[in-house]
Amino acid sequence: MLRHYDRSPAHLAFRSWIASVAKWLKDETPNSGLVSEWHALGDAHFISDNNFDDTDVFQALQLVVTKRQKWLSEIPARLQKLRQRNNNSSEPPFVDSARLDELRKIKNANFDLAKLIRLCEELEASSQSKCFMAMIMLTRAIIDHVPPIFGYSKFADFANQHGGAKSFKDSMLHLEDSSRKIADQYLHLQIRKSETLPTFTQVNFSRDLDVLLGEIVRFLK
Repeated sequence: MLRHYDRSPAHLAFRSWIASVAKWLKDETPNSGLVSEWHALGDAHFISDNNFDDTDVFQALQLVVTKRQKWLSEIPARLQKLRQRNNNSSEPPFVDSARLDELRKIKNANFDLAKLIRLCEELEASSQSKCFMAMIMLTRAIIDHVPPIFGYSKFADFANQHGGAKSFKDSMLHLEDSSRKIADQYLHLQIRKSETLPTFTQVNFSRDLDVLLGEIVRFLK
């Protein structure tokens, strides 16, 4: 694509490259977060006329392409680690892949789910890496992020007022009352003489979170 001197073919080649790599990553590494990383590596901005007569623009394109190529060169090693981790673990995913697929398929004019999906992907990646503090912080980020979908500004109001079965309300209140307090402990408590670190059992709100994500799917689809 760097050999194109006409803007349109170069632009189309760049976009095609981005899309084809993203599809390959999605097929090879579902729920790993690598697709989102790939999309976040920077864009190429093409000038308005038909020639690369602006040296700075062309150099910027070269930098973006080089950055992405370097990132891709590291993927084989990362894939090997992911596969080894998956082979060594019999635990189910923290964020169910089927639920994530349901979220990805939603197209809603009022709410962009890109950040929610990315939070869920990072939560799953944190679970696989046993990053327990990151897990509880991301869980809190998710419950703070989603209330506007249901017409609320705070998750506490949603948990207490949203309709549904008693079991649903119990799950939401568990997220609000328990996960939030645990997250606050690790987010806001300053350094002390002696510390204890979280365990998976302490930060495991996967069932309640799946109930919440399921309600989002039902509400938006």
